[in-house]
Amino acid sequence: MTHPELFMSLKVNGLCFFETKCIENHYLCQIARKFTYRHITMKVKSFALLLLSAVMMISCDQMQDILQGDSGKDDTEIQEPGDTTGEDPGDGPGGTTGGNPGDTPGQEDPEPTPEPTWGVCGSLNGWGGTSDSAMEQTEDGLWVARKVTFPSDSYVAFKLRYDGAWTNGEYGHDGDNINMQSNTYCAVTASGGRDMLVRPGTYDIWLDIANTRVYVMSPGTDISEAVDINNTGSEPEPDPTPDPEPDPGQNFDKISSITSNKTYTVQGTVVAVGSQAYIIADDTDAMMVYGSGHGRSLGDVVKITGEAYRHNDALTNVFQMKGVTPEVVQTGATYDYNPISLTADGLDSWVGGTAKCYDVEFVGKLERSGSYINIAVEGASKKGSFSYVDNSKYNDIETGSYVRVKGFIVGTNSYLKVLPYSVEVTAAPAPDVPTAPKESDPRGKKWMELPAMNDSSLGYYYHSFAMNGKTYRNYSFGWDDSNKVAYWVAYPLC
Repeated sequence: MTHPELFMSLKVNGLCFFETKCIENHYLCQIARKFTYRHITMKVKSFALLLLSAVMMISCDQMQDILQGDSGKDDTEIQEPGDTTGEDPGDGPGGTTGGNPGDTPGQEDPEPTPEPTWGVCGSLNGWGGTSDSAMEQTEDGLWVARKVTFPSDSYVAFKLRYDGAWTNGEYGHDGDNINMQSNTYCAVTASGGRDMLVRPGTYDIWLDIANTRVYVMSPGTDISEAVDINNTGSEPEPDPTPDPEPDPGQNFDKISSITSNKTYTVQGTVVAVGSQAYIIADDTDAMMVYGSGHGRSLGDVVKITGEAYRHNDALTNVFQMKGVTPEVVQTGATYDYNPISLTADGLDSWVGGTAKCYDVEFVGKLERSGSYINIAVEGASKKGSFSYVDNSKYNDIETGSYVRVKGFIVGTNSYLKVLPYSVEVTAAPAPDVPTAPKESDPRGKKWMELPAMNDSSLGYYYHSFAMNGKTYRNYSFGWDDSNKVAYWVAYPLC
Protein backbone atom coordinates (compact mmCIF):
# COMPACT_ATOMS: atom_id res chain seq x y z
CA MET A 1 0.00 0.00 0.00
CA THR A 2 1.21 3.42 -0.87
CA HIS A 3 2.14 5.62 2.10
CA PRO A 4 -0.02 8.74 2.22
CA GLU A 5 1.43 12.06 1.22
CA LEU A 6 1.00 14.31 4.25
CA PHE A 7 0.60 18.05 4.30
CA MET A 8 -0.72 20.61 6.80
CA SER A 9 -2.58 23.81 6.09
CA LEU A 10 -2.42 26.39 8.94
CA LYS A 11 -4.56 29.50 8.59
CA VAL A 12 -3.62 32.09 11.20
CA ASN A 13 -6.80 34.10 10.71
CA GLY A 14 -8.54 31.93 13.27
CA LEU A 15 -9.04 28.58 11.47
CA CYS A 16 -6.71 25.64 11.68
CA PHE A 17 -7.00 22.60 9.36
CA PHE A 18 -4.97 19.39 9.51
CA GLU A 19 -5.39 17.23 6.43
CA THR A 20 -3.85 14.14 4.82
CA LYS A 21 -4.06 13.23 1.15
CA CYS A 22 -3.93 9.58 -0.09
CA ILE A 23 -2.26 9.41 -3.53
CA GLU A 24 -3.57 5.91 -4.26
CA ASN A 25 -7.27 6.60 -3.71
CA HIS A 26 -7.26 10.36 -4.42
CA TYR A 27 -9.47 11.38 -1.52
CA LEU A 28 -9.09 13.77 1.38
CA CYS A 29 -8.97 12.24 4.85
CA GLN A 30 -9.60 14.99 7.31
CA ILE A 31 -7.70 13.84 10.38
CA ALA A 32 -8.70 16.57 12.79
CA ARG A 33 -11.99 18.33 12.31
CA LYS A 34 -11.96 22.04 12.02
CA PHE A 35 -11.64 23.69 15.39
CA THR A 36 -11.18 27.33 16.24
CA TYR A 37 -9.28 29.59 18.58
CA ARG A 38 -9.25 33.32 18.59
CA HIS A 39 -5.52 33.14 19.22
CA ILE A 40 -3.21 30.43 17.83
CA THR A 41 -0.74 29.48 20.54
CA MET A 42 2.52 27.59 20.42
CA LYS A 43 0.81 24.83 22.37
CA VAL A 44 -1.73 24.34 19.60
CA LYS A 45 1.07 24.17 17.01
CA SER A 46 2.84 21.54 19.12
CA PHE A 47 -0.38 19.58 19.34
CA ALA A 48 -0.74 19.68 15.55
CA LEU A 49 2.65 18.03 15.09
CA LEU A 50 1.82 15.36 17.67
CA LEU A 51 -1.47 14.64 15.94
CA LEU A 52 0.18 14.34 12.51
CA SER A 53 2.74 11.96 13.98
CA ALA A 54 -0.05 9.77 15.28
CA VAL A 55 -1.75 9.82 11.87
CA MET A 56 1.23 8.18 10.18
CA MET A 57 0.61 5.09 12.30
CA ILE A 58 -2.90 4.63 10.83
CA SER A 59 -3.35 3.16 7.36
CA CYS A 60 -5.42 4.91 4.70
CA ASP A 61 -7.86 1.97 4.68
CA GLN A 62 -8.39 2.33 8.44
CA MET A 63 -8.84 6.05 8.07
CA GLN A 64 -11.35 5.60 5.24
CA ASP A 65 -13.32 3.14 7.39
CA ILE A 66 -13.42 5.68 10.20
CA LEU A 67 -14.60 8.45 7.93
CA GLN A 68 -17.21 6.31 6.18
CA GLY A 69 -18.55 5.26 9.55
CA ASP A 70 -18.77 8.85 10.71
CA SER A 71 -22.37 9.86 11.20
CA GLY A 72 -21.57 13.43 10.26
CA LYS A 73 -21.78 14.58 13.85
CA ASP A 74 -18.76 14.45 16.16
CA ASP A 75 -18.77 13.66 19.84
CA THR A 76 -17.27 16.92 21.00
CA GLU A 77 -18.25 17.72 24.55
CA ILE A 78 -17.68 21.06 26.25
CA GLN A 79 -17.64 21.79 29.91
CA GLU A 80 -18.14 25.50 30.52
CA PRO A 81 -17.27 26.90 33.96
CA GLY A 82 -20.09 26.10 36.37
CA ASP A 83 -21.97 23.85 33.86
CA THR A 84 -22.23 20.33 35.15
CA THR A 85 -25.29 19.16 33.24
CA GLY A 86 -23.18 17.17 30.79
CA GLU A 87 -25.65 17.81 27.98
CA ASP A 88 -24.35 18.10 24.42
CA PRO A 89 -25.72 21.37 22.98
CA GLY A 90 -26.06 19.73 19.56
CA ASP A 91 -22.94 20.46 17.56
CA GLY A 92 -23.15 20.58 13.80
CA PRO A 93 -21.01 18.39 11.54
CA GLY A 94 -17.32 18.58 12.32
CA GLY A 95 -17.60 21.28 14.99
CA THR A 96 -16.10 21.60 18.42
CA THR A 97 -18.38 23.83 20.46
CA GLY A 98 -16.77 27.07 21.58
CA GLY A 99 -15.61 28.21 18.12
CA ASN A 100 -16.10 31.49 16.29
CA PRO A 101 -19.56 32.38 14.95
CA GLY A 102 -20.24 31.00 11.49
CA ASP A 103 -17.45 28.40 11.48
CA THR A 104 -19.66 25.37 11.91
CA PRO A 105 -23.43 24.95 12.39
CA GLY A 106 -24.33 24.35 15.98
CA GLN A 107 -21.44 26.28 17.49
CA GLU A 108 -22.37 28.70 20.24
CA ASP A 109 -20.69 31.83 21.49
CA PRO A 110 -19.96 32.24 25.20
CA GLU A 111 -22.32 34.41 27.20
CA PRO A 112 -21.60 38.10 26.48
CA THR A 113 -20.19 40.24 29.25
CA PRO A 114 -22.84 42.73 30.46
CA GLU A 115 -22.23 46.24 29.21
CA PRO A 116 -21.42 48.84 31.90
CA THR A 117 -24.39 51.02 32.76
CA TRP A 118 -25.62 53.62 35.20
CA GLY A 119 -27.56 52.31 38.17
CA VAL A 120 -29.66 53.40 41.14
CA CYS A 121 -27.87 52.80 44.45
CA GLY A 122 -28.99 53.72 47.96
CA SER A 123 -30.94 52.53 50.95
CA LEU A 124 -32.97 50.24 48.68
CA ASN A 125 -29.90 48.00 48.11
CA GLY A 126 -27.83 48.71 51.22
CA TRP A 127 -25.70 51.27 49.38
CA GLY A 128 -24.13 48.58 47.25
CA GLY A 129 -24.69 45.56 49.47
CA THR A 130 -26.65 44.07 46.55
CA SER A 131 -26.72 44.91 42.86
CA ASP A 132 -27.79 48.39 41.75
CA SER A 133 -31.04 48.86 39.80
CA ALA A 134 -29.62 48.97 36.28
CA MET A 135 -30.55 51.79 33.90
CA GLU A 136 -30.88 51.49 30.13
CA GLN A 137 -30.03 54.15 27.58
CA THR A 138 -32.81 55.49 25.38
CA GLU A 139 -32.52 56.57 21.75
CA ASP A 140 -32.29 60.23 22.74
CA GLY A 141 -29.33 59.60 25.06
CA LEU A 142 -31.17 59.58 28.39
CA TRP A 143 -30.83 56.83 30.99
CA VAL A 144 -33.80 55.25 32.77
CA ALA A 145 -34.42 52.57 35.40
CA ARG A 146 -38.09 51.64 35.15
CA LYS A 147 -40.33 50.58 38.01
CA VAL A 148 -37.74 50.87 40.78
CA THR A 149 -39.30 49.98 44.12
CA PHE A 150 -38.22 51.90 47.24
CA PRO A 151 -39.39 49.93 50.32
CA SER A 152 -39.34 51.72 53.68
CA ASP A 153 -41.53 53.47 56.20
CA SER A 154 -39.95 56.88 55.63
CA TYR A 155 -37.92 58.70 53.00
CA VAL A 156 -35.44 56.47 51.11
CA ALA A 157 -32.11 57.95 49.99
CA PHE A 158 -30.45 57.20 46.65
CA LYS A 159 -27.84 58.40 44.17
CA LEU A 160 -26.76 57.20 40.73
CA ARG A 161 -23.41 55.61 40.00
CA TYR A 162 -21.71 54.00 37.00
CA ASP A 163 -20.96 50.29 36.62
CA GLY A 164 -21.60 49.47 40.28
CA ALA A 165 -18.74 51.49 41.80
CA TRP A 166 -18.48 55.04 43.14
CA THR A 167 -15.03 55.39 41.61
CA ASN A 168 -16.46 55.06 38.10
CA GLY A 169 -18.68 58.14 38.39
CA GLU A 170 -21.73 59.26 40.36
CA TYR A 171 -24.51 61.82 40.38
CA GLY A 172 -26.08 63.40 43.46
CA HIS A 173 -28.13 66.49 44.21
CA ASP A 174 -26.33 69.76 43.56
CA GLY A 175 -27.00 71.10 47.05
CA ASP A 176 -28.22 69.68 50.36
CA ASN A 177 -30.02 66.36 50.71
CA ILE A 178 -33.38 66.85 49.03
CA ASN A 179 -36.80 65.23 49.41
CA MET A 180 -38.16 64.49 45.94
CA GLN A 181 -41.80 64.12 44.95
CA SER A 182 -43.32 62.07 42.18
CA ASN A 183 -43.02 63.70 38.72
CA THR A 184 -40.31 66.18 39.71
CA TYR A 185 -36.68 66.72 38.81
CA CYS A 186 -33.65 68.27 40.47
CA ALA A 187 -30.24 69.53 39.39
CA VAL A 188 -27.39 67.08 40.01
CA THR A 189 -23.61 67.19 40.04
CA ALA A 190 -20.94 64.60 39.36
CA SER A 191 -18.73 65.83 42.19
CA GLY A 192 -19.66 65.71 45.86
CA GLY A 193 -23.42 65.56 45.25
CA ARG A 194 -25.82 64.87 48.09
CA ASP A 195 -28.56 62.27 48.51
CA MET A 196 -31.95 62.41 46.83
CA LEU A 197 -34.81 61.00 48.91
CA VAL A 198 -38.21 59.64 47.89
CA ARG A 199 -41.26 58.26 49.60
CA PRO A 200 -41.73 54.47 49.57
CA GLY A 201 -43.22 53.42 46.25
CA THR A 202 -42.39 52.51 42.68
CA TYR A 203 -40.92 55.07 40.27
CA ASP A 204 -39.15 55.47 36.96
CA ILE A 205 -35.77 57.11 37.66
CA TRP A 206 -34.32 59.12 34.75
CA LEU A 207 -30.85 60.62 34.29
CA ASP A 208 -30.31 63.46 31.81
CA ILE A 209 -26.52 63.85 31.70
CA ALA A 210 -26.56 66.66 29.11
CA ASN A 211 -28.74 68.86 31.33
CA THR A 212 -27.49 67.40 34.67
CA ARG A 213 -30.93 66.45 35.93
CA VAL A 214 -32.47 63.46 37.68
CA TYR A 215 -36.21 62.81 37.30
CA VAL A 216 -38.45 60.86 39.67
CA MET A 217 -41.53 59.87 37.66
CA SER A 218 -44.63 57.78 38.13
CA PRO A 219 -44.17 54.60 36.07
CA GLY A 220 -44.85 55.27 32.40
CA THR A 221 -45.10 59.06 32.78
CA ASP A 222 -43.09 61.12 30.28
CA ILE A 223 -40.47 63.42 31.79
CA SER A 224 -41.98 66.36 29.90
CA GLU A 225 -44.62 66.41 32.66
CA ALA A 226 -42.04 66.84 35.43
CA VAL A 227 -41.58 70.11 37.33
CA ASP A 228 -38.57 71.45 39.19
CA ILE A 229 -38.77 70.26 42.80
CA ASN A 230 -37.67 73.74 43.89
CA ASN A 231 -40.63 75.33 42.09
CA THR A 232 -43.46 72.96 42.84
CA GLY A 233 -45.58 75.69 44.41
CA SER A 234 -47.03 73.26 46.91
CA GLU A 235 -46.15 71.80 50.28
CA PRO A 236 -44.17 68.55 50.31
CA GLU A 237 -46.11 65.37 50.89
CA PRO A 238 -46.77 65.05 54.65
CA ASP A 239 -45.13 62.36 56.76
CA PRO A 240 -47.49 59.59 57.91
CA THR A 241 -46.64 60.71 61.46
CA PRO A 242 -45.51 64.35 61.21
CA ASP A 243 -42.55 65.37 63.32
CA PRO A 244 -43.36 67.76 66.16
CA GLU A 245 -42.64 71.44 65.64
CA PRO A 246 -39.02 72.17 66.58
CA ASP A 247 -38.28 73.88 69.84
CA PRO A 248 -37.37 77.53 69.10
CA GLY A 249 -34.32 77.01 71.31
CA GLN A 250 -32.95 74.32 69.00
CA ASN A 251 -30.92 76.67 66.86
CA PHE A 252 -28.62 74.17 65.16
CA ASP A 253 -28.13 72.58 61.77
CA LYS A 254 -28.89 69.04 60.74
CA ILE A 255 -25.73 67.05 60.06
CA SER A 256 -27.03 66.21 56.58
CA SER A 257 -26.88 69.92 55.70
CA ILE A 258 -23.05 69.87 55.85
CA THR A 259 -21.97 70.04 52.20
CA SER A 260 -19.12 72.55 52.13
CA ASN A 261 -16.23 74.01 54.14
CA LYS A 262 -17.96 76.51 56.40
CA THR A 263 -19.07 76.95 59.99
CA TYR A 264 -22.01 74.91 61.29
CA THR A 265 -23.67 74.32 64.63
CA VAL A 266 -24.82 70.72 65.02
CA GLN A 267 -26.15 68.53 67.78
CA GLY A 268 -25.94 64.76 67.96
CA THR A 269 -25.46 61.65 70.03
CA VAL A 270 -21.98 60.15 70.42
CA VAL A 271 -22.27 56.74 68.70
CA ALA A 272 -18.63 55.63 68.32
CA VAL A 273 -15.58 56.59 70.37
CA GLY A 274 -11.90 56.32 69.44
CA SER A 275 -8.71 57.59 71.06
CA GLN A 276 -8.29 60.38 68.49
CA ALA A 277 -11.85 61.06 67.34
CA TYR A 278 -15.51 60.27 67.90
CA ILE A 279 -18.66 60.08 65.79
CA ILE A 280 -21.88 61.97 66.45
CA ALA A 281 -25.19 61.25 64.71
CA ASP A 282 -28.61 62.87 64.52
CA ASP A 283 -31.73 61.63 62.73
CA THR A 284 -30.34 62.61 59.30
CA ASP A 285 -26.65 61.72 59.16
CA ALA A 286 -23.38 61.27 61.08
CA MET A 287 -20.03 63.05 61.16
CA MET A 288 -16.62 62.81 62.79
CA VAL A 289 -15.19 65.11 65.45
CA TYR A 290 -11.39 64.98 65.53
CA GLY A 291 -9.15 65.51 68.57
CA SER A 292 -7.43 63.40 71.19
CA GLY A 293 -8.27 63.76 74.87
CA HIS A 294 -11.89 64.59 74.06
CA GLY A 295 -13.35 62.76 77.07
CA ARG A 296 -16.50 61.69 75.24
CA SER A 297 -18.52 58.54 76.01
CA LEU A 298 -21.17 56.63 74.11
CA GLY A 299 -24.59 58.18 74.73
CA ASP A 300 -23.36 61.75 75.27
CA VAL A 301 -25.54 64.28 73.45
CA VAL A 302 -23.36 67.22 72.45
CA LYS A 303 -23.84 70.53 70.67
CA ILE A 304 -20.87 71.67 68.61
CA THR A 305 -20.02 74.78 66.61
CA GLY A 306 -17.06 74.66 64.25
CA GLU A 307 -15.82 74.64 60.68
CA ALA A 308 -16.60 71.48 58.74
CA TYR A 309 -14.09 70.23 56.18
CA ARG A 310 -12.72 67.11 54.51
CA HIS A 311 -9.12 66.36 55.49
CA ASN A 312 -6.80 67.47 52.67
CA ASP A 313 -9.99 68.44 50.80
CA ALA A 314 -10.14 64.83 49.60
CA LEU A 315 -13.54 63.32 48.78
CA THR A 316 -12.25 60.04 50.21
CA ASN A 317 -12.36 61.59 53.71
CA VAL A 318 -15.61 62.32 55.54
CA PHE A 319 -16.60 65.77 56.76
CA GLN A 320 -15.22 66.48 60.22
CA MET A 321 -14.69 69.21 62.77
CA LYS A 322 -11.67 69.65 65.00
CA GLY A 323 -10.52 71.96 67.76
CA VAL A 324 -14.05 72.40 69.10
CA THR A 325 -15.38 72.54 72.64
CA PRO A 326 -18.70 70.66 72.78
CA GLU A 327 -21.58 71.59 75.00
CA VAL A 328 -22.83 68.44 76.74
CA VAL A 329 -26.62 68.51 76.58
CA GLN A 330 -27.32 65.02 77.95
CA THR A 331 -25.55 61.80 78.97
CA GLY A 332 -26.65 58.19 78.77
CA ALA A 333 -28.86 58.66 75.71
CA THR A 334 -29.73 55.64 73.57
CA TYR A 335 -29.21 55.35 69.84
CA ASP A 336 -30.86 52.98 67.37
CA TYR A 337 -27.98 51.52 65.34
CA ASN A 338 -28.94 50.25 61.90
CA PRO A 339 -25.72 49.20 60.11
CA ILE A 340 -25.59 48.44 56.41
CA SER A 341 -24.35 44.87 55.97
CA LEU A 342 -21.58 44.86 53.36
CA THR A 343 -20.77 41.94 51.09
CA ALA A 344 -17.37 41.62 49.40
CA ASP A 345 -18.69 43.48 46.33
CA GLY A 346 -20.26 46.14 48.51
CA LEU A 347 -17.01 46.78 50.35
CA ASP A 348 -15.01 46.97 47.12
CA SER A 349 -17.47 49.41 45.56
CA TRP A 350 -17.02 51.92 48.40
CA VAL A 351 -13.22 52.06 48.34
CA GLY A 352 -12.03 55.01 46.26
CA GLY A 353 -15.45 56.66 46.18
CA THR A 354 -16.82 59.69 48.02
CA ALA A 355 -16.65 58.97 51.74
CA LYS A 356 -19.92 59.11 53.65
CA CYS A 357 -20.11 58.56 57.38
CA TYR A 358 -22.43 55.54 57.15
CA ASP A 359 -22.99 52.89 59.80
CA VAL A 360 -21.74 49.58 58.30
CA GLU A 361 -20.88 46.04 59.33
CA PHE A 362 -18.83 43.28 57.72
CA VAL A 363 -17.17 39.96 58.64
CA GLY A 364 -13.55 39.11 57.87
CA LYS A 365 -10.22 37.83 59.11
CA LEU A 366 -8.28 40.14 61.45
CA GLU A 367 -4.78 40.99 60.20
CA ARG A 368 -2.02 43.07 61.79
CA SER A 369 0.43 45.20 59.86
CA GLY A 370 2.70 47.01 62.26
CA SER A 371 0.42 49.13 64.44
CA TYR A 372 -2.50 48.82 62.02
CA ILE A 373 -5.41 46.39 62.13
CA ASN A 374 -6.96 45.39 58.81
CA ILE A 375 -9.91 43.13 58.04
CA ALA A 376 -9.75 40.80 55.02
CA VAL A 377 -13.27 40.05 53.80
CA GLU A 378 -13.63 36.79 51.89
CA GLY A 379 -13.91 37.49 48.16
CA ALA A 380 -13.10 41.22 48.39
CA SER A 381 -10.09 42.75 46.65
CA LYS A 382 -9.98 45.61 49.20
CA LYS A 383 -9.80 45.47 52.98
CA GLY A 384 -11.38 47.18 55.95
CA SER A 385 -9.15 49.02 58.42
CA PHE A 386 -9.55 50.49 61.91
CA SER A 387 -8.91 54.25 62.19
CA TYR A 388 -8.63 56.78 65.03
CA VAL A 389 -8.67 54.05 67.70
CA ASP A 390 -6.11 52.63 70.11
CA ASN A 391 -5.57 49.22 68.53
CA SER A 392 -4.05 47.84 71.72
CA LYS A 393 -7.61 47.46 73.05
CA TYR A 394 -7.95 44.52 70.63
CA ASN A 395 -4.79 42.72 71.79
CA ASP A 396 -6.89 39.88 73.19
CA ILE A 397 -8.10 39.01 69.67
CA GLU A 398 -5.66 36.68 67.94
CA THR A 399 -4.39 37.52 64.48
CA GLY A 400 -6.25 35.36 61.95
CA SER A 401 -9.47 35.32 63.98
CA TYR A 402 -12.71 36.07 62.18
CA VAL A 403 -14.48 39.13 63.55
CA ARG A 404 -17.73 40.96 62.94
CA VAL A 405 -17.00 44.67 62.76
CA LYS A 406 -19.59 47.41 63.19
CA GLY A 407 -18.56 51.01 62.80
CA PHE A 408 -18.84 54.29 60.92
CA ILE A 409 -16.97 54.98 57.70
CA VAL A 410 -14.32 57.71 58.04
CA GLY A 411 -12.28 57.21 54.86
CA THR A 412 -12.25 55.32 51.56
CA ASN A 413 -8.92 56.04 49.86
CA SER A 414 -7.23 52.62 49.67
CA TYR A 415 -9.05 50.82 52.50
CA LEU A 416 -12.58 51.07 53.86
CA LYS A 417 -11.59 52.89 57.04
CA VAL A 418 -14.00 52.67 59.95
CA LEU A 419 -14.13 53.92 63.50
CA PRO A 420 -15.62 50.81 65.15
CA TYR A 421 -18.13 50.71 67.97
CA SER A 422 -18.31 46.90 68.09
CA VAL A 423 -15.74 44.18 67.27
CA GLU A 424 -16.75 40.61 68.09
CA VAL A 425 -15.02 37.31 67.37
CA THR A 426 -17.23 35.13 65.20
CA ALA A 427 -17.14 31.86 63.32
CA ALA A 428 -15.44 31.66 59.94
CA PRO A 429 -17.79 31.91 56.96
CA ALA A 430 -18.92 28.56 55.64
CA PRO A 431 -16.64 27.56 52.74
CA ASP A 432 -18.07 27.12 49.27
CA VAL A 433 -18.44 23.39 48.66
CA PRO A 434 -18.12 22.69 44.94
CA THR A 435 -20.79 20.56 43.35
CA ALA A 436 -19.57 17.04 42.58
CA PRO A 437 -18.72 17.01 38.87
CA LYS A 438 -20.99 15.09 36.52
CA GLU A 439 -19.54 12.35 34.31
CA SER A 440 -19.26 14.82 31.40
CA ASP A 441 -16.90 17.08 33.37
CA PRO A 442 -13.29 16.12 32.56
CA ARG A 443 -12.25 17.11 36.07
CA GLY A 444 -14.40 14.24 37.34
CA LYS A 445 -12.81 11.62 35.08
CA LYS A 446 -9.45 11.74 36.89
CA TRP A 447 -7.50 11.63 33.65
CA MET A 448 -3.91 11.38 34.76
CA GLU A 449 -2.56 13.86 32.19
CA LEU A 450 -4.77 16.78 33.27
CA PRO A 451 -2.98 19.52 35.24
CA ALA A 452 -3.80 19.77 38.93
CA MET A 453 -5.71 23.04 39.12
CA ASN A 454 -8.90 24.42 40.62
CA ASP A 455 -9.51 27.43 38.42
CA SER A 456 -13.28 27.78 37.99
CA SER A 457 -12.77 30.57 35.44
CA LEU A 458 -11.48 28.10 32.83
CA GLY A 459 -13.68 26.25 30.38
CA TYR A 460 -12.65 22.59 30.10
CA TYR A 461 -12.99 21.29 26.54
CA TYR A 462 -12.36 17.80 25.16
CA HIS A 463 -12.95 15.97 21.90
CA SER A 464 -13.64 12.32 21.23
CA PHE A 465 -14.14 10.06 18.23
CA ALA A 466 -15.61 6.62 17.57
CA MET A 467 -13.69 3.66 16.17
CA ASN A 468 -14.74 0.00 16.01
CA GLY A 469 -17.75 0.70 18.16
CA LYS A 470 -15.76 2.39 20.91
CA THR A 471 -15.26 6.05 21.84
CA TYR A 472 -11.77 7.47 22.22
CA ARG A 473 -10.62 10.88 23.41
CA ASN A 474 -8.26 12.86 21.14
CA TYR A 475 -7.35 15.79 23.35
CA SER A 476 -8.49 18.18 26.07
CA PHE A 477 -7.56 21.74 26.99
CA GLY A 478 -8.27 24.54 29.47
CA TRP A 479 -9.64 27.66 27.79
CA ASP A 480 -9.66 31.19 29.27
CA ASP A 481 -12.50 32.98 27.48
CA SER A 482 -11.52 36.36 28.93
CA ASN A 483 -7.98 36.34 27.52
CA LYS A 484 -8.80 34.04 24.57
CA VAL A 485 -5.97 31.60 25.24
CA ALA A 486 -5.54 27.91 26.08
CA TYR A 487 -3.32 27.60 29.13
CA TRP A 488 -2.73 23.89 28.52
CA VAL A 489 -3.47 21.17 25.97
CA ALA A 490 -3.40 17.52 27.07
CA TYR A 491 -3.52 14.29 25.05
CA PRO A 492 -3.94 10.68 26.18
CA LEU A 493 -0.88 8.63 27.04
CA CYS A 494 -1.81 5.57 25.01
